[in-house]
Amino acid sequence: MEIVLVAVGTDFRPPACRLKLPAVIGRDDDVATLVIRHPLVSREHCHLEASNGSVVVHDPKSTNGTFVGSRRIRMAMCPFGEFLVVGPIVFRVESADSSLPGVRWCSPEEMGRLVAKKQPLGDAGSAGSARDTQPGPIR
Repeated sequence: MEIVLVAVGTDFRPPACRLKLPAVIGRDDDVATLVIRHPLVSREHCHLEASNGSVVVHDPKSTNGTFVGSRRIRMAMCPFGEFLVVGPIVFRVESADSSLPGVRWCSPEEMGRLVAKKQPLGDAGSAGSARDTQPGPIR
């Protein structure tokens, strides 16, 4: 299964990348599929897997937590359209079949570089709901 991660709060045209599941988001080049070199992102921050057409997110005890919507999780379903928060980075998880006008497509490598540079993107505890166009207030 393939999904799209759209970085929220980065640019007028947010970057988006396709990610084939299973995938890992983290700082470690040897482990992560999407490498984000940011001090608040753990080496192996979270795992994304496909299960019956949905995305399951698993946090293997990252230091700063993984959030689905506004909930800190260890393991949870992440519906399409919902926010996934990795350290200070906010992504909206979309189906690979979604029509996403106004996004800037990039590779996972470029996405990792882009989101690591943009600070602050939002507060992990206030990511808002899937229907918001922006995450909650930046503190």
